[in-house]
Amino acid sequence: MKNLLLLLLFITPIIMQAQEKVFKIILDPKDGGSNMLVGQISIKDIQADGTCGWYNKGFEKYKLDSAKIKALQAHIKDYNFIVMLGTWCEDTQNLLPQFYKTMMAGKYPVEKIELLGVDREKHALNIEHLLLKVEHVPTIIISKGPREIGRIVETIHKENIETELLYLIEKDIENWK
Repeated sequence: MKNLLLLLLFITPIIMQAQEKVFKIILDPKDGGSNMLVGQISIKDIQADGTCGWYNKGFEKYKLDSAKIKALQAHIKDYNFIVMLGTWCEDTQNLLPQFYKTMMAGKYPVEKIELLGVDREKHALNIEHLLLKVEHVPTIIISKGPREIGRIVETIHKENIETELLYLIEKDIENWK
């Protein structure tokens, strides 16, 4: 099973980049005025959706830790990121803008970040939520080549997203010396 997960983490970004983004917009049953973007999405899809104004507000509001950003720049391009998210989820609405602002400031090619939207049952359009074993959103899966090096699930445990990412990457570098 672990080999299947590693294979999936390795080939998913390749397959997803080769395909057009496929997602559905579903009216949120708990918040009739909001949309749930479910499936393969891009950050542009979130920005274009009229009910996702939280993204731009959170992006503008977030203050970066420039020292941590500078430290991240040295290694971040060696890693891949898959983000399972719920556009309806408060944790996603808080963390996703911070994550993207950090990645952009770190000069990471954000078009490489794979975004998979889920519904309130945390189901994607296909079986990605099962294969990636996602139970909470957002889940940011960080990998290097075929191996997962860590996850950020729902919230961060360090002082900010930059510190959390740096901690996971430095831990990976230390483990592979």
